[in-house]
Amino acid sequence: MLICPNCTSGKIVKNGRTYCGKQNHKCIDCNRQFVANNQLIPPEQHKPGKAFTYYIEGYFTGVRARVSRLVRKTLSFSKDLSNHVAAIRYFLWQRNLDSYPYI
Repeated sequence: MLICPNCTSGKIVKNGRTYCGKQNHKCIDCNRQFVANNQLIPPEQHKPGKAFTYYIEGYFTGVRARVSRLVRKTLSFSKDLSNHVAAIRYFLWQRNLDSYPYI
């Protein structure tokens, strides 16, 4: 059920569409027109703050650093695709093992 962001009333009617095609709504009590945002992150999945962002950024920085040996300029470069795939799989397995050990 939609509620008005201005007066928190539940008396809402549809009021056409915006220029980009989103559904417009209008509050009967205060006559405020608004677009409902149905793409909010559920509260149980929302992780506010910088800690989670830093974790994700740090993970991919590590991925870039460890997989950089697959670049042609390094000494350990291999032309065989299966060696590249195996190196990436080994890195991801090792990284996941560090994050979530078996015991």
